Amino acid sequence: MRGGNVVTTPRLHTATLSALALGFLALYLGWVIVPVVRQRFGIFSVYYTASRTVLYEPQAMPNVYDDEWFAAQIARVGIPNVRDIFNLNPPTMSLIALPLAWLPPFVARWAWVPISIFLLVAGLMTLISTLGLAPHWGVWVLPLVLLYAPITEELGLGQVYILLFALLCVVVWAEVRGRFVVAGCALGLMLILKTAGAWLALLLLVTGHWRTFLWAVGVAAVVALVSLPWIGVETWRTYFSQLPGLATNPARYVTAYQTTTSLLGHLFTYEARYNLAPLVNWPWLARSLSLIVVGLTLIFSMRWGRFKDQPVLTLALLSALIVTNAPLAEGYHYMLALPSLIIAWGWAIRVRPDWRAWLCLALATVLIGSPWPYELPQLSVGAWALLAYPRVYGAFLLWGWLGWALKSLRAV
Repeated sequence: MRGGNVVTTPRLHTATLSALALGFLALYLGWVIVPVVRQRFGIFSVYYTASRTVLYEPQAMPNVYDDEWFAAQIARVGIPNVRDIFNLNPPTMSLIALPLAWLPPFVARWAWVPISIFLLVAGLMTLISTLGLAPHWGVWVLPLVLLYAPITEELGLGQVYILLFALLCVVVWAEVRGRFVVAGCALGLMLILKTAGAWLALLLLVTGHWRTFLWAVGVAAVVALVSLPWIGVETWRTYFSQLPGLATNPARYVTAYQTTTSLLGHLFTYEARYNLAPLVNWPWLARSLSLIVVGLTLIFSMRWGRFKDQPVLTLALLSALIVTNAPLAEGYHYMLALPSLIIAWGWAIRVRPDWRAWLCLALATVLIGSPWPYELPQLSVGAWALLAYPRVYGAFLLWGWLGWALKSLRAV
């Protein structure tokens, strides 16, 4: 106490800001997430049903790729009015909800919300620590991060990309500190649970980070082998027999899939069920441009990267297109672009570039993180489809911005 005034200590300041951030989180959950969860069970039904199958009927696992059988199983475990499919996910995706599979379905669904929030905060704290800030900054930026539309989509659907986000944050943290075993374990879990992170794994390999890559492959192999007695060889055989369908699946041309492949396929490929009104019907052009874009982004990512003196910014660059260059990815998959965005903003705040750089970064953030109505039927016809891929444009703008940031540092 000085002159009748209370002197605010740093500890009190930290506690106050943390309490305000957590209060905002409580309001967000109560006003936004809880009403959505009450209305629908979401995609969590797939994870829960698959895990129940592993836990109680492992001999039936080869049937999970039979859409009719799996839809019937969802109803059988006690989830009404939900029809979904296991799709082209790896059999090991059935392990994700295993800790909750013994619970009644609606209890498990509600339990998944606080687990997801914990993983979100843990991932943010890990990433903030990577940037050299105190971990509590992860709680402080939480209110801003909750404005990121993929998070709301993710929590409302009961998806698992917050888990993958947390694992990706661990990969970045461990890579920066040279803990390649930890980085490889986290990346390996991403690969084996959802085949997520393949783009980053490839770039780490070609940029000489083969130890992380090998540990990732090794961990993925170990998880597959350990779970084999429950999942079964036949389930894997079915999965691999359907895997080539990723390259020919016509559903990937709908605007719900925010990827390079979907954008180019939607513009240049006619499909009788999913894409009746392309700009022109030149499927060869769609395939060629997709390969060219992936190839060029791979090459430029390798050239722009600077692991020796700018590892954090380089990892943000390598991760920026982790969703966009995937074969299939919906809007909530862009949880995996969030680390690159946070790193970009952290660098910009520290370096203070000119207004044009701020404008580009803000535009990339808005394109990726806003709740755009890109699935409107009006945006699926002809040239209007150019407006239906905001997250694709935002991801490429972010990737280019990070490349510019790395090149500008080289010029200094």
